[in-house]
Amino acid sequence: MNTRDIFQRLMLLLALCSFVAGAAACTGGTENDPRAWIDFPRDGATIPAGSFVTVISHAYAQEGVAEVLLLVNGEAYRRDPPGETGASFSEVRQEWLPDEAGLYTLQVRTYDATGAVSNPHAITVRVVSKVAAATAVPTHTPPPPITPTPTIPPPITPTPTIPPPITPTPTIPPPITPTPTIPPPITPTPTILPPPSDTTPPPVPSPMVPADGLHLSCRTSQTLAWLPVNDESGITGYYVKLERQVITNQWDPVREWGPVPGKQTEAEVQCGPFYRWAVRALDGAGNTSDWSEWSHFSVGID
Repeated sequence: MNTRDIFQRLMLLLALCSFVAGAAACTGGTENDPRAWIDFPRDGATIPAGSFVTVISHAYAQEGVAEVLLLVNGEAYRRDPPGETGASFSEVRQEWLPDEAGLYTLQVRTYDATGAVSNPHAITVRVVSKVAAATAVPTHTPPPPITPTPTIPPPITPTPTIPPPITPTPTIPPPITPTPTIPPPITPTPTILPPPSDTTPPPVPSPMVPADGLHLSCRTSQTLAWLPVNDESGITGYYVKLERQVITNQWDPVREWGPVPGKQTEAEVQCGPFYRWAVRALDGAGNTSDWSEWSHFSVGID
C-alpha cells in the first residue's frame, strides 16, 4: 500500500467517524448501529425526466455491510451489495430512472451481516421535462431596385433618293414550298423503383423496472418499464410477457401485452409469488426483435 492509499483511507475514516458521531447524537443510536447516507444527487437537485441517475451512497456497519436498499417515494426500488463484501465502510452506486416530472423522495437503508437495519436517510429532488431549443428563422433581404439607363439614338441625316426608270416586270407567283411537320420530341418517363423492403429486426430492448432480483413489498399491481430502442423503419410497439413460478424451475404464463406503445405497462400481481418478465420490439416493417433476457422479481407478503 503506497502513501496516497494510506492518506485516502485515513480521510475516509475521519469522515466516517464525524458522520457516525453526529448521527448518534441526532437519532439517539450507538456508534455500533448501521448507518447510510446519500452523497449524490444533492438534496434539492434538479434532474431531467427520462435520464438515468446514479445514486451514490455510503454505508457503515460494524458487523459488515451486507446490502443497501434504495427507496423511491417510500417504496423499495432496488437492493444492491457493497463493492467490497464484508467491509464495515463501503460505497454503493445504484441506477434510478425517473419517468415523469415531479418531486421525488429518495431514501437509503443499510443492512449488516446480522440482519440489523439502519434508520433511513432521505433527500428530495425535482424531476423536470426536457425543453427543445428554439429554431432561428432566417431574415430575407430584398436586392436593391435596378434603374434602367435610357439609350439616345444618333441623329438621322436624310439622303435624297433618285427614282430609277420604271420597267414593267411580269408578275411571277412564288413557288409553293410545303412545310414539313416536325413531331414533338418524346420525353422518356423515368422508372422509379420501390425502395428495398426492411427485413432487419430491431434491437432487443432491456427490462429496467423492477430491477432483476428486486424484492417488493406486498401489492396488487406493478409497473413494468423497459429501455426503448430505435430502428430505421420506426418502432410500432413492444410485446411483453409475464410468468409466475409454480415450483422450482416451473413457470406458468400470467399475461401477455402487445403491441404496447411507449415504454411501460401495468401488471396485476399477488403477494408472495416469484415473477419473471421479458420484452421485445416491433418495427414499422413488421420485423420483431428477439426476446430480452428474463428479469426476475418477487412480491412479499408483509
